[in-house]
This record gives sequence, structure tokens and C-alpha cells, in this order.
Amino acid sequence: MPGHISQSTIKPKLFTKRANGSVRSFKPVDKSVFYYAHHPRYVMGFFDGSEPWASKAGFKWSKKYADSQLYTVGSLYAAIKHVIKNGGVAVAPVSGFHHASPKGVPDSVHSLGRS
Repeated sequence: MPGHISQSTIKPKLFTKRANGSVRSFKPVDKSVFYYAHHPRYVMGFFDGSEPWASKAGFKWSKKYADSQLYTVGSLYAAIKHVIKNGGVAVAPVSGFHHASPKGVPDSVHSLGRS
């Protein structure tokens, strides 16, 4: 839509306001958590800014962007941990940061496990 300005940048503030005090704090995860789901070379490459891993998700890499993933995963982990401990429902209002798919991974990343 021409001239449309996304409202996405104000959504966290609106969510927090509407949550009416039920927002909990959380800590970022340690980088080592990523090794549970990703090949070590991918994790090191992503956090060091090495291609093709640094920009595989389609975002321009920066240290700030890479470090933000520690908080994104930390919020998801905190939400899951809260529900396991307390029951009910929890929300980690993050989206679009992870679109892993074997069909969407470059051949250079697929070949990591073969060497």
C-alpha cells in the first residue's frame, strides 16, 4: 500500500500498556543454547557475522541484531518456563525472527553436517 507506514514499531509499547501490569521480566539466554538446535558452525558464523550464516534469515547483520536474538529466545524460554511452573497461558510477543526450514537453507549450510 503506497504511503503506508507500518505500526509495528509501536506495537510493543501498546502491548505492554494493554497487558495491565502482567508483563514479567526475563533474562537473555546464553549463546550456548543455540547449539541445541543449530550446527556449531552456523551458531559461530551467525554471532561472528560470517557469511552465509550472518544474513541467512534475510536481515542485515549487525552485532546489535545478533545480540537481540539472545533476548528473543530468552523471552520465549521465560514464557514456556512460566507455563510449566504455573500453568495457564503465557505470551512472548516476538515474531518473524526465525523461519528455519530445510528447504530454505542455503546448500553451504546443508553441507555443514557432511564434512
